[in-house]
Amino acid sequence: ARTKGESAEAPAELDVLARLGHHGDGFPVSGGSAVTLYHDGGPAFAAMLEAVAAAEHHVHAQFFICRDDATGRRFIDALCAAAERGVEVRFLVDSVGSWAFPSRLMRRVRRAGGRAATFHPLSNPLRVNLRNHRKILVADGRTAFCGGLNIAD
Repeated sequence: ARTKGESAEAPAELDVLARLGHHGDGFPVSGGSAVTLYHDGGPAFAAMLEAVAAAEHHVHAQFFICRDDATGRRFIDALCAAAERGVEVRFLVDSVGSWAFPSRLMRRVRRAGGRAATFHPLSNPLRVNLRNHRKILVADGRTAFCGGLNIAD
């Protein structure tokens, strides 16, 4: 077991990345993780849906853009199915990026037992640049997706 501040052994070819990633915040590089890079939305979205379907404890999702199209509805269906089987679902979309996302789909998530909210509604037009451009999905604290993929065709 490592103590706070103690560094994990990184393979020599990753030493530069390990040093860049450690900023002295007490969270050194740790092993045991696998990373898959997706270069196309189709496989990435399929993997996200698979992670939601396999979740047993929680799914936390936050996206800048979520649209009411086939992809968006499949995603909402997956979140609702997870919530209905007792998985904690929390879903957050940006109010500007997802301005056309209907509240009825957010209500579906809530009726299924999940939590759904819109980030930073435009109540103050002078603060329009404080948007949340994150695209993150975490399932059971073991599987995570992050990067440039929004939920839309």
